[in-house]
Amino acid sequence: MVSIQRAPTPFSINRCRTYSLAATSTDTISPASPTNISVTEESLGTIKLTWTASTDNIGIDHYRVYRSASATGGVIEIAKTPLNYYIDSGLQLNTAYYYVIGAFDKANNSAMSDMVSVTLINDVTPPITPANLAATGITVDT
Repeated sequence: MVSIQRAPTPFSINRCRTYSLAATSTDTISPASPTNISVTEESLGTIKLTWTASTDNIGIDHYRVYRSASATGGVIEIAKTPLNYYIDSGLQLNTAYYYVIGAFDKANNSAMSDMVSVTLINDVTPPITPANLAATGITVDT
């Protein structure tokens, strides 16, 4: 609610009127949900989430990034950003993290993405050495 006071005129020192206006938004259209969420590993324990920017009839104001330790558990807001990416750090190896991205317009209408799962794997097993390699069709000039 917005309260507006009209200043008294110079001739009436004690008169003051108060008007109350209810702030309303005429926009009720939710933005498009964030899509095409992708994840890249930036460094050990750090990932970058990116997504296709959402569209809206009055414009996207910001995104909120939510994370959970369970696919069925509650999500917790971890970031608010005007950008269509977020870098999350301090993640543990061999642990699953679940993310949802919310798009919010200037009237605070919102739409959520599908949940994505991320697990950083500590790969300590070296690749297998190729065996029985042979080269064919090679000409050697001497």
